[in-house]
Amino acid sequence: MAYIKNYFKFDRGVYLTRHNVGAVTRGNRVIRFGSAGESDFFGVIEATRCPRCGKVTGTGVALFIEAKGPKGRLTVPQREFLGAMKRLGAVTLVAQPKPSKDDPTGFLTLKKELDKVKQRYCLECHQAGADRKEQHNGKNC
Repeated sequence: MAYIKNYFKFDRGVYLTRHNVGAVTRGNRVIRFGSAGESDFFGVIEATRCPRCGKVTGTGVALFIEAKGPKGRLTVPQREFLGAMKRLGAVTLVAQPKPSKDDPTGFLTLKKELDKVKQRYCLECHQAGADRKEQHNGKNC
């Protein structure tokens, strides 16, 4: 988790904060914070220019990251939460190092996934799809 927070710490284009879910007991009271399934990190990716057509996206986009260890799995509430956020237009990511022969810690693979989070396209380019070339606003994307 520290890797994720440190990765975005000095990035001016992303605000990210740790989000805790759980409960504590104070005397005979149980104080709950967060809801089951909510992501470990939440934040905002700033409005940027589309790398394809140069159009400013206009608003920031919500970002939710669930951190898992190499063998960790999403719970049903986590899967439902990430799915709901994605349907609402947020960027979601399960950050899980995947160790391999070339990358024993799995952090190089994780870094590539986190780099993808910052790639933003305008709505028209996003809807057109990354692999298809379509025209809008008089520009080829």
